[in-house]
Amino acid sequence: MEEVSQIQAFQPQETVPTEATKGYNQLASYVLDKFPNISGLLRIVYLIDYTYCSQTETGFTEMDWHYDHLLGKKQISLQRLESITLPPKMEYYADEILKVASLMHPSQLADWALGTYPARHTQSGNPIRMVELTLEDLDNELEEVWEDIQTNHKDLMVALAK
Repeated sequence: MEEVSQIQAFQPQETVPTEATKGYNQLASYVLDKFPNISGLLRIVYLIDYTYCSQTETGFTEMDWHYDHLLGKKQISLQRLESITLPPKMEYYADEILKVASLMHPSQLADWALGTYPARHTQSGNPIRMVELTLEDLDNELEEVWEDIQTNHKDLMVALAK
C-alpha cells in the first residue's frame, strides 16, 4: 500500500482529540512548525516519542502505535495546533531527533524507526507496546553492561571491594 501524502494525512478533522491524539497533535504540530515540508512525519513523531520513553520510562503521546504506522500503511488523523509549546525536556528530545531526521532520506528514516527495539519486537499489523518494550530493552542493555563488567573487569571489581 502506498504511503498517504502529508497533505492527505492532515485534512481538518471533526473528531474531538483524545489524550493520546492530543500528545500526537502537539508533537506533530511542533515538527511541522520547524520543518513544514518534512517527509515521514509519523515516523519522526514515533522516534521522538520512543526517545522520550527511553529517557523517562513513559510515553509522551500515549499513542497506540502500530507497526503499520512505521510502514506508512496506516495514518493518524491530525488536528494541526497553533502556538505549540512543549515541555522543556520534550522539546530537547524533539529537537535532537529533528536535527538528524531532517538530513535523512525517507527510507533511512523508515529504517531508523523500524530499527528501534519496540518495532523490531513487533510483527506487522500488531500494536507496538512502546513502554513495555522500551523498558525491556533498557533492562537488556543493563544486563549486557553488567555481564561485560563481570567478564572484563573482575580485577577492578575485586580491587574496589577491598
